[in-house]
Amino acid sequence: MLCPSPSAKLPLVAALFSCAGALDAKAGLRRFPFTVTENKVRIEVYYETMCPDCQQLITTSLAQVMGAPDFQDRVELVLYPYGNGQSLSKNKVSEGYRFFHPELNDAGMDYIFLCQHGPDECKGNMIQACIIQEYPKVDQHFPIIQCMESRTHDSFEKSSYECAQSVGLNLDTTRSCYNSAKGNKYMAALGEATMKLESKTYVPWVVIDGQHNEQAERGGMIPELCKALTPPLPEACRASSLMGMESKVDEFGAQGTRKANSTKTWKGCSAADLEVPML
Repeated sequence: MLCPSPSAKLPLVAALFSCAGALDAKAGLRRFPFTVTENKVRIEVYYETMCPDCQQLITTSLAQVMGAPDFQDRVELVLYPYGNGQSLSKNKVSEGYRFFHPELNDAGMDYIFLCQHGPDECKGNMIQACIIQEYPKVDQHFPIIQCMESRTHDSFEKSSYECAQSVGLNLDTTRSCYNSAKGNKYMAALGEATMKLESKTYVPWVVIDGQHNEQAERGGMIPELCKALTPPLPEACRASSLMGMESKVDEFGAQGTRKANSTKTWKGCSAADLEVPML
């Protein structure tokens, strides 16, 4: 079964979230650049941090692409760690909920987020959203996210801290972003961007140059990218066994990294629709 998406619409926010593009002066978010760079392929990955097939995609086929120097120069990667979540306006929750969550009284804490796999996933989504925003270069944030998604038995606090240390990055600004008005805006914008995908019914959801691509979601990332690229093609595209290749990736430095399993059948997440409690 696939991870199904809830049908409820999310509140609109002023700007879209992206890990590339210019800053929106009003909202403080990086605005989505809709144009495709010449001779590059744009990959957009909509995911949630505790969905097993999202973890599989990030730690195998996507990691293989981002680990190949000749591919790095030919792709523009945008990550959306929101998945099948929901954003609720704080004005629509009960006085009892607000009583136990005094942080909602702070300026800019406008939304409450619910996630398909529970509060821990919301925590992971927020940490990764802040990492992407605070370290917008893909070669900075993707190694941390790949490492985090491979360490499925660690808390997100532990994995994010240790994965950042392993690549020499400091998460002080990420810690400030997490559970702040700034982080609240980032996640709300991610929700709006995700809900614009009217046809999305599960995650991971991969879009290549504006088109949904199921083959890329199921381990065929490199062949699909090679189809979209114009010559000269990366070396991997010229491999004679390309169309039959399995996704493989070497271990990222930290312990607990998941090895690609070539016998795994892609099933998607087996969770039911997100049920929104009465808050």
